Amino acid sequence: MGFWHIEDLEDFWALRELDKDLPDDQRGRVGEARKEAFHVRRRLGANIPRGGARSEKQTALAKKRYANKSARRVIVSAKRGRPIGYDGDVSKRALVAQKKESLLLDGLLPNRGKRWQPMRRRLRSRSTAEIDVEKFSFLTHPNYVVQALSEIAEAESAHMAARINFHDEDCLDIGAWLVLAAMRSEMVPIFTGGAMSNVVASVIAALQMEQALRMRVPQIDEETQNVWSFPLRARRAAGTSTSATQFLDTQDYEEVATELCEAIDVWLDACVEQQLTLQGRRSVMRLVTETLDNAERHARPDFENDGDWLMTGFMSTAEDDSEVRFKCQLALLSVGTPISKTVINCDDATRAMMEQYVAAHLQSGPRLRHMDDHLRTIYALQDMVSRDRVATEGQRGGTGFSDIIKMFADLAGHDRDGIFARMAIISGRTCLHLDQNLCESAVDKCNGGKFNIWLNSAQSSDIPPHESAVQELDRDFNGTLITMAFELDPEYLERTADG
Repeated sequence: MGFWHIEDLEDFWALRELDKDLPDDQRGRVGEARKEAFHVRRRLGANIPRGGARSEKQTALAKKRYANKSARRVIVSAKRGRPIGYDGDVSKRALVAQKKESLLLDGLLPNRGKRWQPMRRRLRSRSTAEIDVEKFSFLTHPNYVVQALSEIAEAESAHMAARINFHDEDCLDIGAWLVLAAMRSEMVPIFTGGAMSNVVASVIAALQMEQALRMRVPQIDEETQNVWSFPLRARRAAGTSTSATQFLDTQDYEEVATELCEAIDVWLDACVEQQLTLQGRRSVMRLVTETLDNAERHARPDFENDGDWLMTGFMSTAEDDSEVRFKCQLALLSVGTPISKTVINCDDATRAMMEQYVAAHLQSGPRLRHMDDHLRTIYALQDMVSRDRVATEGQRGGTGFSDIIKMFADLAGHDRDGIFARMAIISGRTCLHLDQNLCESAVDKCNGGKFNIWLNSAQSSDIPPHESAVQELDRDFNGTLITMAFELDPEYLERTADG
């Protein structure tokens, strides 16, 4: 990347004299175009070597000519009154941006490598896009989310500028927003704004997700007061650890586990003036440390033991028939290899039993093209199923999913009708929907022993999973998202406080 120099500034300000006779609106537009043209020259040009081969000098001269031509095109377009991007609002960073590698975007947009257009080509067409998003929830409409994310990925690959309008009045699933946050860090900054409800904006602000989402949302004080947040926490990008004592250092997930316990204590106190019991605190600590440790160790085979993750959640209150309801959401995302692809590296005995389970139920989903992957994902939920063969031989590990499911079943327990409580596990082409009663029945059946959940009423591996529990995604989701929504029921919590 080039640096600003005094000479560059003097040359730029000297050019203002050329534009002094232009009308006011055109002078401002051309001035901005000159700034952007400067960045284009810096990005696309090349220094001409004083020595070296003649071919190197010719290559450098060709690059410089191309840079000057591209920069000139920006200025001429401004003089002719043609906008640069959406409503003339395209950042200088966007004009000089290059394609970034992204597992998430590659899965959501097939052939992204071939479809992605360099910014210099987009300058010619100046195409724009407006994307409308609704039902943004993996918990209820997983393929609506996939479609919206695919449209966003497509806009990033081909347009000069785009706007995203989120039409949902409420935040339906913080997990969908967590995925968007992970995508945004790997996209060129072509998005210039859009619509969003005050309720959703208050959640984004409370969770401190604005920077990750690259959005500026209005501060809605009266709405934010009704949100108790577990702010966004994220590990550094995969493969970027530099510490020589990486596995001896205090791990990020240990701090996150403590913070989540504190957040849940606040939620319970606001609802029913309770806090986690010592056993409950231990369960949450074990859940977070086990799950995030698995994400670091298993999600990215290309960066063994150095994967990344994002996690956030919140509780909000709403009045319904003069009754206050306490609605909670929690989500964890790990980008990388889907569960169905990592679990096949388990030990030989487990692999044989898993393939037997897959073969027994493969025909139970005739309309699902990826039923084998769905069944392997379900099998990975069972205790003692792990790609870590050493852990399996030592009769340890492989309990991360059961810890999550048990916590969800406990916190989402309720006595009232009409309460929505669901967890979704999204990985590869698979979206599993686990309702609270299904999770509770699995917990009751294990009775403190080995945990199994087969997504059917009998919790039996001999019976295929419920059709409603298995959703097939229209695109590849390269990673694993665990997202949940539930309500805290004061009467249930008081009744089970000593349980």
